[in-house]
Amino acid sequence: MIRKILENIFVIGTGITSNSVLVCGKKSCVLFDTTLFVEKAEKIKKFAREATGREITAVFNTHYHPDHTFGNAAFERVIGHALTREKMKMMDQSYLNELGVGAKIHLPTETFKEEHVYEVDDIVVEAYHFGGHTPDSSVYLLRNSKVLICGDLLMNGVHAEVVHDSDLERWIEALDSAKKTNAEIFVPGHGEIAALDDLERMKEYLMKLMRLRRGEISPQQILEDENFSKRKYPELFGWSVRNVFFTVP
Repeated sequence: MIRKILENIFVIGTGITSNSVLVCGKKSCVLFDTTLFVEKAEKIKKFAREATGREITAVFNTHYHPDHTFGNAAFERVIGHALTREKMKMMDQSYLNELGVGAKIHLPTETFKEEHVYEVDDIVVEAYHFGGHTPDSSVYLLRNSKVLICGDLLMNGVHAEVVHDSDLERWIEALDSAKKTNAEIFVPGHGEIAALDDLERMKEYLMKLMRLRRGEISPQQILEDENFSKRKYPELFGWSVRNVFFTVP
């Protein structure tokens, strides 16, 4: 599904699959997150060419997870945090076999540490490293349109994916930092386009998971909360809870 959210800004995703964001300027386009499949990334390239007459000249990764980076191989210039590159270096053949996806790993060709401003023709992108969902989790602010691309730090209407290297406290801090960017539109890693209230709901969701881990509330109490019960894909919730209790610091 392709949704136009502003002039020459398109969000490509279906809810459970990762969102990609295509931004087209006067001369070229940039893409944020490249999906799980090179074939899908190639289709996005074709869409950009046919819809705007411009080529994608740079892509940005929000974090290292395969559903956001395995389409990198369709592009030459790939930008991500230094930790994203390091994490992707660890993806050997055994990792790919376990995942069950045939892919050619294409690392970021350019990296940043904490903050950096990129100018791709007339498109100005502010990159910020926040961590939280993963150690490398980063967000990108489109300066001229006040759109913040959040990756999996924000899941809107979909259960969060807490993984083995998630840091819930830092994740909550990241959401507070995202609010301070003065963005007005927030694109989640999965789910529908979001607003400030959705960031607050994401924060409350994570805070409640922390209370669950501390034994202050029961799983039943969580499931009675509409912030949990109305989110899609409850299988993600079960998986995340196991990670909260057994692998997350």
